[in-house]
Amino acid sequence: MRCRYALLLVLWILWSELLGDGKPEWNSIDTFNTQAACTEESQQRASRAKQNRKVLNSGPTHLTYKSVDGTYMLSYICVPDTVDPRPK
Repeated sequence: MRCRYALLLVLWILWSELLGDGKPEWNSIDTFNTQAACTEESQQRASRAKQNRKVLNSGPTHLTYKSVDGTYMLSYICVPDTVDPRPK
């Protein structure tokens, strides 16, 4: 009997979603080998995004802020490369 193994390499994609007046804007930002690395980058980006903005609400990977154009919610999400988080 012969054993066969398949090694699946899962990559993690960091996405951003910006909600405002119109349709949500999704952007694929970067690819990571581990979920932990992707999550760390999402938290760092959210932290940097909070600077120089009037933040109304925030969490580790998202923020809601007010600008002269309106109120926006910016989120960062990590998903496997086999998943597309954008609504169909």
